[in-house]
Amino acid sequence: MVNFEWEGRVESLRLQVIEAEIGLEVKLADVRELTLHVCHAHVQMAERTLEQMRARYRVAAEDHERNLKRAAANEESKARGSNDPLERFRARHTAELLVLEAQVLKSEQALTTSPSPSPDEQRSLADHADRDFAQIKGLLDDGRVSRLDAIRLNNDFRRIGPERDRLLRNEMATVEAQLQFYEDALTSVELELIQDSLHDRFEHDLLRERVSPSHRSEGESLLNELERKHRRLLVRRRVALEKLSERASHTLQQVVRRLSILEEEYGFIRTHIFWVRDQDPIGLATLVQGARECNYLLNGLLRLAQETTKANLWGQPSAEFLVTALAVLVLPVALVRLRRALWGLIQRGLPAPNP
Repeated sequence: MVNFEWEGRVESLRLQVIEAEIGLEVKLADVRELTLHVCHAHVQMAERTLEQMRARYRVAAEDHERNLKRAAANEESKARGSNDPLERFRARHTAELLVLEAQVLKSEQALTTSPSPSPDEQRSLADHADRDFAQIKGLLDDGRVSRLDAIRLNNDFRRIGPERDRLLRNEMATVEAQLQFYEDALTSVELELIQDSLHDRFEHDLLRERVSPSHRSEGESLLNELERKHRRLLVRRRVALEKLSERASHTLQQVVRRLSILEEEYGFIRTHIFWVRDQDPIGLATLVQGARECNYLLNGLLRLAQETTKANLWGQPSAEFLVTALAVLVLPVALVRLRRALWGLIQRGLPAPNP
């Protein structure tokens, strides 16, 4: 009895501990929910901060790009108005470098934005299409399809066609155009990097011929400086274009994945929608309805037969009807006579056979 009493106390204490743990978990659930709300608030703040930073960067990049173009125009005007060959060379190549820097800045600015269609957006849409397809497959796994399920299959079948056409016309065409543009620009940059040394050597020789010997060292340093800056800008643009091309390629992969899912889903529904039973089987109600329809049909035929025997119910035929009836009666006879006449003409025109 003493042991039983102590065991009861121990179990009572254990029950109290379990109840205290349950109460603590209930309280912690509220804390966890509050923590989750705090995390969502932090995420929203971070997204808004990122949007503000992107907007400020876009404005600053556009201002800087305009300044570069304005400076390039000034350098070009200096190159046209200067008589010194070294100054003309410096101004002309500086203008070209400023234009190239503006292009590099525009490419780097495109990296900071995520315009639609983006890889994350298309991945989310492809995952959603995959989940919808899995749900549609799950409807037919057990072989029991209700009327609501059949309605959903029919609605999905009507939705997938326009969605697939819109995907090909909008997202696919846009992403392919972006990828083609970035690939072409990247190819031109690669070729320019390869041919940069030959072009700079040619410019070097021309500058030596035009510049006096006293300014030749200055021209050498200017050419080396411009060459380093030009190559640095080309490398920056190549890196930006490689990233843009990679992002466009990932976006295209997700678009193709979504398109393949839609096509597979369209074929699956088209294959199975015709044998899905969405109505009740044939029973007494179906037979009663069939007998009623047969009765309506027989009554209609009898009424038509009675009306044909009553002349007062006949309508006055129109001129178009009379002309059409005469044409139907006369046209076959006219065609037969025309055929005979043509055959006689052909026979008369043929040469007589030799005996």
